[in-house]
Amino acid sequence: MNENSMYGEKLISRSPASVGTISPSSELSRSPRDGHGKKREGSLLAKKTRFFQIAAIAFLTFLVLLRFNKVPTDMRKSTTTVWFLRPKQVLKPEEEMTILDETPVRSKQDEEEQQAMAEFLEEADSISTSPEYTALQTNDPRTDKYKIGFERDTYLSDFKNELAENNIDDYEEILRRDIKLLVEEARELLENITCIPAVCGDPFHLFSASVPKVVLASRPGSGNTWTRNLIRNGMRVYTGSVYSDFSLARGGFKGELLSKYSVKTGVVKSHYPLVSRPGGHYDGQGWSHGTIHVVRAPLDALLAECQRKRSKGPGGHTKALPEKYLKRTCTNFAISRSRSYNAAVRYWEKDTDSYGETFKDFTGNLRFKFVNGKPTFSLFYEDLSRDLQSALLHLFAALKYFYRNQMPSVYEATACALHSLKVTEKFHRKATTPKLFENRPDIVEPLCRKFRTYWNVHKWGECDGTLQKHRTDVTKIQPISIPSDFCDSTIEEKDTVRLDPLFEANTTRKSGDESP
Repeated sequence: MNENSMYGEKLISRSPASVGTISPSSELSRSPRDGHGKKREGSLLAKKTRFFQIAAIAFLTFLVLLRFNKVPTDMRKSTTTVWFLRPKQVLKPEEEMTILDETPVRSKQDEEEQQAMAEFLEEADSISTSPEYTALQTNDPRTDKYKIGFERDTYLSDFKNELAENNIDDYEEILRRDIKLLVEEARELLENITCIPAVCGDPFHLFSASVPKVVLASRPGSGNTWTRNLIRNGMRVYTGSVYSDFSLARGGFKGELLSKYSVKTGVVKSHYPLVSRPGGHYDGQGWSHGTIHVVRAPLDALLAECQRKRSKGPGGHTKALPEKYLKRTCTNFAISRSRSYNAAVRYWEKDTDSYGETFKDFTGNLRFKFVNGKPTFSLFYEDLSRDLQSALLHLFAALKYFYRNQMPSVYEATACALHSLKVTEKFHRKATTPKLFENRPDIVEPLCRKFRTYWNVHKWGECDGTLQKHRTDVTKIQPISIPSDFCDSTIEEKDTVRLDPLFEANTTRKSGDESP
């Protein structure tokens, strides 16, 4: 008996002449029956099963790719990136988008945003334009004390003329003097308030003619949205933005989608130089004429921005996240973003002002200097949250310097903003902030070393990981209680509520109520 017949059909010859071949007896395995009586159909069934498994996996993979590679369209960008089971393409927004079968592809979100954009812009066209508020008359004694502001193209030349007439060498001296006088006059009127100024019943509007463009600059997470709301309620005018944020537009910021060049807006939000866009802040066009820089304690700003970026869906600007998630995610976020956040302070804040005072040593309410030849006012977020009334007086005094009779008086604007505190409350995060950085020296010490060049101990306390909300060494000053009756008896409270869904008459506010 030879080897092949001894071991049956499964033996494979390994002789040099037959390497890589199957022995003749193995051909029997291809017959309908093998040596053990097994049927060929069994192997065929196994092959079919495997084929269907592979087909099912391929189909599921296709569905996953189809689900996660839909055509995204961002109206705020100049191009649209398209993925569909082939290399990435960049299409111009005006080009027809076709995929595979030449069928135009328009996502539901794209159509909704286009429709929303059209509706918002149409609504902006129908919003009333600005009234002119009472300007100082020539014989008003206050004209001898200070200016109210300057026209768009002439205010710097007016500065120089007054400097020459009074032999003053420093621009900042005039500005500091005039801001101080505006604040003192408004504070005295506010302390003796007996009724709500009639202007607080005016509907929110847009400007009707070109006015100075004032950039409301901040690092992300520093209260820009809240400050915009305060400005809108006080000035009775919508603010703009260099970013087209649909969530804010839907929330009542009706100047959000207008171009920064639009004559309809004056104050324009920007996170420059941290978040810029093509043709962004200083783009050679000279579109801005001054800046209000809102500064917030770095640790608090980083945490707030992490919370906003990680929040999903509507309300990202004010939505709170679970404490466990914050501790896990936002610590890493703060570490990775801390260096870039310093860039904003370095850009907007000079090392010293004309009096030799550094940013880290500043103790006042409104810091002034020129940045790139343009007047720049710095306001601390912590002052807004701890002494809102005083901070608003200084904020509107700075704005009054630009907008003259295109806005209410500093007293009226402050009273209107305080009257509408219930509205601004919706733009603050409601949840209790966890003690994210406390008792974590391995994280806090490296962060504080990055912030030490501008960390303001007077405003923020020592850099030890304590968030501003958790500090026990600061006192919160409550704003004055605003009366419930309007000075003009012809304007009724119900009429003001009907003017805009975000304007809620604050008639139940009592002295000592907590401000945002």
